[in-house]
Amino acid sequence: IAPASWQWPERMAARTLDLPRWEAGQRMMQSASPTAFSAIIAGNRIVTANREAIEGCKKAAVKAAETVRCTIRVSLERRDDSYASR
Repeated sequence: IAPASWQWPERMAARTLDLPRWEAGQRMMQSASPTAFSAIIAGNRIVTANREAIEGCKKAAVKAAETVRCTIRVSLERRDDSYASR
């Protein structure tokens, strides 16, 4: 039995799909649960668009040593099928 650090199952899955591991993982997640994958994509967009605000909020929480309330901006979502075509 190979050590888990060799990641054979992951490498075999990517090779089977003939894709780099990152894209293979996205494709497998999307096919396993399109709704959950859409939520991951939406969450990533929100975090990416608000990176500075989130970092500031984390610093404020550390300074206050408790949970703090922060404001982020959420833009109108547009349909993006770039992941579906992979």
